[in-house]
Amino acid sequence: MGRWRTSLAACRFIVPYRSRAQVLRSQSGALRRLLAHAYRRVPFYREAFDRAGVRPEDIRTAADLPALPVVTKDELRAAPVRETLARGLDPERLVTIRTSGTLGEPFTVYSSRFELSLLMLSWFRPFLRYGRRPRDRMAVLQYMRSHVLYSNALSDVLRNALGAFPKLNIDMCWPAGELVAALRHFRPDILAAYPGVLLRVAEAAGPEDLRRIRPRVICVGGEVITDAARRAIRQAFGAQVYNCYASEEMRLIAWECPQTGAMHTMDDTVILEVLKDGRPAAEGERGEVVVTGLHSYSMPFIRYRLGDVVTKGADVCACGLPYSTIGDVQGRLLDQFLLPDGRLLHPYDIARVLLETTDWIWSHQIVQERRDRIVLYAVPRGRPSPDAVRGLERRTATLLGPEVEFGVVLVDRLPPAPSGKLQYARSLVGRGADA
Repeated sequence: MGRWRTSLAACRFIVPYRSRAQVLRSQSGALRRLLAHAYRRVPFYREAFDRAGVRPEDIRTAADLPALPVVTKDELRAAPVRETLARGLDPERLVTIRTSGTLGEPFTVYSSRFELSLLMLSWFRPFLRYGRRPRDRMAVLQYMRSHVLYSNALSDVLRNALGAFPKLNIDMCWPAGELVAALRHFRPDILAAYPGVLLRVAEAAGPEDLRRIRPRVICVGGEVITDAARRAIRQAFGAQVYNCYASEEMRLIAWECPQTGAMHTMDDTVILEVLKDGRPAAEGERGEVVVTGLHSYSMPFIRYRLGDVVTKGADVCACGLPYSTIGDVQGRLLDQFLLPDGRLLHPYDIARVLLETTDWIWSHQIVQERRDRIVLYAVPRGRPSPDAVRGLERRTATLLGPEVEFGVVLVDRLPPAPSGKLQYARSLVGRGADA
């Protein structure tokens, strides 16, 4: 019965709710079902509830959630996997999404194919609002390692069976010239990517390439988009640019309103709290993001600290849609690395090597000290062997080329930025360092 209820709720991704009261009723019902499930079947959360002296029935709406503790990524990473999953589930039979994390902290998210399919369908809401038509061709430049495992999600099966909403996934770590060639061949109507990747494509593309690519709508996400980057992308591709806020744990969290520019929260899939010094932020205040995924039953995320900072928006958008809003998202601006041979390297190129070849790194930061020198500062799990460290250096050096020196430095902790948040990748080139 629960799965059918969830499936019917998915229809709301296309047909919007009529009122704020309807949104809140649906959200509260989903929250109560999730909490009852987590307490009954997930040891990690049962212990957290008991420690706080809270029973699931004590939480009726999102306003009651502060009675529960905030959960951090470090707490989930430190717990045995089976304690964070619903009892009776075999981790080997779940979809695993291993991400480097925007804070440089590798983390594995477990989910069922049904849950992922449902959450992938949520993307239809913004894209339909942005004017996507059934025959529009959509290209997504993404980190393929974390997405290839669920390319057969229900949304893709339906897309292929119906011949509607054609979509091409492209590995964003390809060289810029190959990205340009793929986009020129596919000629997307809708283009989705990280802002930094689109700037790299725009720089590598010639006037004829850009004329042939020419999407109608561009959706960016994954890192902060500055006003300058938005202008540059819009001018290069001649398309309207919209911002979407998502994470591996939650999938789509919020999307830019085409009328007001505010970010509509996906209130029917996630409860987003903005906390200022531990209290709910007032409208216009900045605070940290704490989320609860309403449809994540295999590995629940309840009052989970994402690590991002946003501005609290109005409870209902001025456009008339009944969704709460947030303002700008701060904290995911990733530097790219300009190399001696002129290549512009995205830090995820290096993250790919870490994810695919190492399991001993707890957290890390990638720093380009000069154009010809990049250092990986790594907090290890235990103490890796010298051979393991040299192997990582060798594999990464192959990616960077002979003109770039690469080294691994093992540290006990990573220094945060002045904001208090760890900057996962940064380049000192052009900021007083040798260029």
